[in-house]
Amino acid sequence: MKRLFVGIPLSKLIRLNLTSLLAELQFPGITPVEAENLHLTIKFLGEVAEAHLPEVNKKLEQISQHHAPFRLELKEIGVFPSEKEIRVVWMGVESEEMLGLIEETNRELADIHREEHKEEIPHLTLARVKPTADFIKLKMVLNKNKSISLGLLDVDKFYLFESKLTPNGPIYSVLGEFGLKMG
Repeated sequence: MKRLFVGIPLSKLIRLNLTSLLAELQFPGITPVEAENLHLTIKFLGEVAEAHLPEVNKKLEQISQHHAPFRLELKEIGVFPSEKEIRVVWMGVESEEMLGLIEETNRELADIHREEHKEEIPHLTLARVKPTADFIKLKMVLNKNKSISLGLLDVDKFYLFESKLTPNGPIYSVLGEFGLKMG
């Protein structure tokens, strides 16, 4: 079994633009995502038997044929599940093309990993929030950065990643690369 997800890594410039924001989120009860692990998730597949890898790769290759390269903007901070019960801090992704890629991937790989129906919100996870966090301080950081823009990201491919969980956090490795071909 392999723990898999489909995603898009960030550019060096976007990572650099995130440095000060991630530093502001560095306080007890908040666990920022390691800079090298920051990525845009298209679909989390969870535990997948190695026997299913050829099928996953074939479907991802087909999906890549249906989408042209696109540009997205990372902007505005949000939280899941709500302002009253913050568990995740995220950065919004503005791109109809990204949403289309997520929807098709969810549809085509539903037999590998089906999620309960939920509204698709393309986003970049920045930090996980524990119930012990200083929510007053967190809300001050969120309000200060509410309208932040990290810039544009050109997307011409996506990847199948394996995520190995370790005591020091996840380690990601690329299992497949899929270039966007349409257009």
